[in-house]
Amino acid sequence: MSSKLSRLAIGLLTTIGLSAKNAILIVEFAKDLMEKEGKGLIEATLDAVRMRLQPILMTSLVFMLGVLQLVISNGTSSGAQNSVGTGVLG
Repeated sequence: MSSKLSRLAIGLLTTIGLSAKNAILIVEFAKDLMEKEGKGLIEATLDAVRMRLQPILMTSLVFMLGVLQLVISNGTSSGAQNSVGTGVLG
């Protein structure tokens, strides 16, 4: 039971961390657009999302493929790797 809770906690913390990082980047891009180009809040936010969507999706996909190796690993210390990989990947 404690293993399932720790997997859930690891996955949740990782997801929250990645989401927060992506949100901070979008806010920073929107802030720069508002200051440098004089755009309104909504327009700057939509432009920032358009600029950051592809890099965010690419980063998330590569991260998931990297963690997939932990999930399918086998060998001497694969128990810990499987546990972390399953928790992060979901």
